[in-house]
Amino acid sequence: MRKLVVILLWTLSLPFLFVACDDEEKKDAVNTFTYDGRTYTIANRGFIEYFGQNENFNGQLVGTYNYDINLVSTDLTVNPTTGNLDGTGEVLYFWLNTSNPSALANGTYTVNVNTNGTYPANSITPAALAIDFQPTGTAQFEDVAILAVLGTATINKSGDEYTITFDLTASNNKKIKGNFKGTLD
Repeated sequence: MRKLVVILLWTLSLPFLFVACDDEEKKDAVNTFTYDGRTYTIANRGFIEYFGQNENFNGQLVGTYNYDINLVSTDLTVNPTTGNLDGTGEVLYFWLNTSNPSALANGTYTVNVNTNGTYPANSITPAALAIDFQPTGTAQFEDVAILAVLGTATINKSGDEYTITFDLTASNNKKIKGNFKGTLD
């Protein structure tokens, strides 16, 4: 009888074990982000571009340096002939400002959409997301992007690998939350 009770209890607890594992796996998923209740996969390779020292609206240098990072979904590929993105997918864009002129500094960056041309260190001015974006289409990224108005992104580079975690709030009050681990070209 005791053996039957143990088997019965074990059988009844199995569904809860699988649900707990599934939730834990979703929480720790790498190279994904969520927006509006959907989860999207980010390629393990993104793009970084250095634009030099920031200037204010009067053309005066402000003492911070601009690095742009683009993270793209796995649906977008790089055309080997043109170097442009092909396909339709998601693009996450970050304009990051650092006080380090030689590299993007590790740390937490905060969205600041009202910089008045000052571009403070460790700020994001701006971050944006485009869903179902076609880089070779007629719409420009700026026309379809959803702007982030609050939030943070934490950048950590070790060797050639970047780890980026972000928790943003879009202008429509929807969350953009996720992480990236990989290289930036």
